[in-house]
Amino acid sequence: MASEKKAAVLAAASKIMLRRGFAATSIADICAAAGVAKGTFFHHFADKEALGVEVLDFYRRQTDATMAGAPFTEMSDPLDRTFAYVDFLIELLALPGIPNSCLLGNLAQEAAPESEAIRAACEEGLRSWAAKIAADLDAARLVHRAAVDFSPESVGRHVVVVFEGSLVLSKALGDRTVIRESLLHLKAYIASLFDDDRERSL
Repeated sequence: MASEKKAAVLAAASKIMLRRGFAATSIADICAAAGVAKGTFFHHFADKEALGVEVLDFYRRQTDATMAGAPFTEMSDPLDRTFAYVDFLIELLALPGIPNSCLLGNLAQEAAPESEAIRAACEEGLRSWAAKIAADLDAARLVHRAAVDFSPESVGRHVVVVFEGSLVLSKALGDRTVIRESLLHLKAYIASLFDDDRERSL
């Protein structure tokens, strides 16, 4: 039961923080949404900063689970898989009710400057994300001839930068189409790294 209540708090915090941000989400808001008392909250978390660190891990695990069930993970060609991954992000963020937001990016901008623990958790999450992309790009160089010399690690970080930046810009402009536009440009950039003349939907 205790673990269920903790999971409920993490799920509620993740959902509210995605929409409101870290500072604007109060412990009272989280407890109300999770259906628990404040005493239960403080039984599991020392303070809001400790919650922030754990909710980032919770968010990463939820995101990983979503990605693990996506069709693109079954593709054998790592370059095809990379393109399909970007397509999956485009399709996911076009769904009704999905916020144009990422908890890692949100807390990195908002809370990391004030909390070393949250900054470190954001760094770990973003580095891990970029490393997964880099692994596919590195594998793609073994299957497809590279058109230019590039660092998979650097390009993996670039993918994260473009995605996070598209979310920020879409919120500032009030226009979600910016996300799709930016990610399609990203696909064209990745295609330019390889000497591969197969037809691809960009």
